[in-house]
Amino acid sequence: MRSYIEKELPALIAREFPADMARQSIMGHSMGGHGAMTIALRNPKHTQLMPERLVAACGDADINLLFRYQCGYDHSYYFVSSFIADHLNWHALKLYDAAPRSPAPGVSYIGAT
Repeated sequence: MRSYIEKELPALIAREFPADMARQSIMGHSMGGHGAMTIALRNPKHTQLMPERLVAACGDADINLLFRYQCGYDHSYYFVSSFIADHLNWHALKLYDAAPRSPAPGVSYIGAT
């Protein structure tokens, strides 16, 4: 899958569509977001992580954004499990209109309302 996303798919798009290959992005949700991030980090010539632009764009559009900065974030299973409760509470809030719970110790939310 990695070689397809990083090499074969961009070559196919460049060959078949009038795409500006100098401007690429990749995105995903949950584990897809993890995959997108690892691909972006392995290919810094093609992609750039600019979270400050996301924060600014949401502010400009008056969109409520809960953006988490995690020092030492490495996507290991142990680290991710240390804030899984926050992740599940977020989904519970969206699915069941449950009351939000406090974030895990050491987690600070930026832009939360």
